[in-house]
Parts: sequence; structure tokens; C-alpha cells
Amino acid sequence: MLGGTTKRYGNITENEIRSNVNLNFRRIIMNKKYFENLFRIGESIQSGGERESFEILDFSNICIRIKPIHADTKQSLNYEKIKLIVNNIDKVDKRSISQSVRNILKKYSLTETASETYLYGLAKEILLRQDNILLDHNLIKFETKQLKKLPRTRKEQIELLKRQISTTRTRLSTSEIRVRNAKAILLIKQLRGNQCQICKTAILKKDGGFYVEGAHIKNKSADGPESIDNIIVLCPNHHKEFDYGNRKIISHTSDEIKFTLNSETYTISLKV
Repeated sequence: MLGGTTKRYGNITENEIRSNVNLNFRRIIMNKKYFENLFRIGESIQSGGERESFEILDFSNICIRIKPIHADTKQSLNYEKIKLIVNNIDKVDKRSISQSVRNILKKYSLTETASETYLYGLAKEILLRQDNILLDHNLIKFETKQLKKLPRTRKEQIELLKRQISTTRTRLSTSEIRVRNAKAILLIKQLRGNQCQICKTAILKKDGGFYVEGAHIKNKSADGPESIDNIIVLCPNHHKEFDYGNRKIISHTSDEIKFTLNSETYTISLKV
């Protein structure tokens, strides 16, 4: 942090978020400041059903004002309702998002809304971003230790990666899944040369290693896996652009992905 300041998310510091994997969102005060730190005006977010997106217009003292991308109407998402859906995200049935959200609001005596899928989409994005704050911090420490334990030959690394991906996750705890996912991403980055697959940048760390990031093609919030055909290796700048820029996937196979990103067209190999 610049100037020794600690970034805060509501009443929770970034350090507190990073130190607690199972963060209880009931402790967080979701106010205007919290959302200004987590989102930016003009940013596009996918709705819960992922069939459309909405743009963040501004933040008031009680709500976020949004506008669906393909509509002229503006809507407001109340902070209290957003927090309620975040805390009850596991109770939302993806087959019936609107009704599930209405049921949750009704249970807690909050008025129903015409923005159920937007509430759910924003709640998913909040969980994803809080998770990334934690992972960005812990992944560097994790990778430094794990690099020393990786097999030396490329063939052995590929075999280990296949085992990481194929192992059933139904009996694993949340922490075990996190470690397994982090190790899979580490192996993918290693096998793709630890450099950005768009600009070929490799950021040299003081320990002699290289820093790059694993970007999900299908978002984690949409259950995108840490698999060879769903991870591309990017520098921090291109990772953020890939996640938040104007992106359109043209084609996506197990071997490569072709997409446009802010008017530029890219074809990236997914092989290792």
C-alpha cells in the first residue's frame, strides 16, 4: 500500500479480508464507501442469469443506481438488499433466480423488487472480488513454496496438472479445493512460460521468479473451473482488461480461444 495506508472495505480492512478465508459478510458494513472501493462508475456487471449486463451509474447513501445495457430504464439496488442476498447466496436456485430472491426478501420483511437478477448478479460479483482479494495475496506466498516442490520435467508437470484437475472435489473441504485450484493455476502458468499470452510480458520478482496471473475464461462466479481450457495466463493489466473490458468471445475450443477485447482481436492457444 502506498503511504502505509490500509485499504478498507466498509468496516473491514483488506488485511482482515486476506487473513480470513471464511469471511463472514455479516460483519461488513455495505455502505457507499464499501461499493466505491469495490466497483467503479461505468463498469459493466453480468446479471444473475448471465443473459444480459448492467452498467453502474453512481452510488448514493442507500443504493447503487444501475442501467441495463440494452434498456433505457434506470434502477436502484438497495445496499441492505444486496447484503442480504450476499449472505444468502447459497439459497438462490439458479433455475429460478427471480423467485428465489423474492422469497429471501420476503422472509426478511423487505419489499420485493423488479431487479432480482441484478441483485443476484451483483452479489455474485461481490463474493468473487472479495475472494480475489484474498487469493491475490495468498497465491504469491503459496506459489513461492510450491515452485520448489514441482516436478522438474515438463512431462511430469503435465501429468500432475491432469491429476489436479481430474480429482473429484465432492469430498474435499473448501480449503482443500482452494489449494488444489491454486496448484492447477500455478502449473498452467509454468507450462505456458510464465508470461502474458497477450503482450508476452514477464514481471521479474526479487526472488528471481516471474509474476503473472491466471484469468478465467468462464468466470468463477459462473462455476468456471481451473482447467487447461478455461485459464489463460495474463499480466495484471491485461487480466483486468479481460475481466472488465468490452470482451466478446468469437470461438472457444479445447485448443484455443479467439476473442475481441476493446476492439482488438486475439487468438490464444490453450495448449500446454
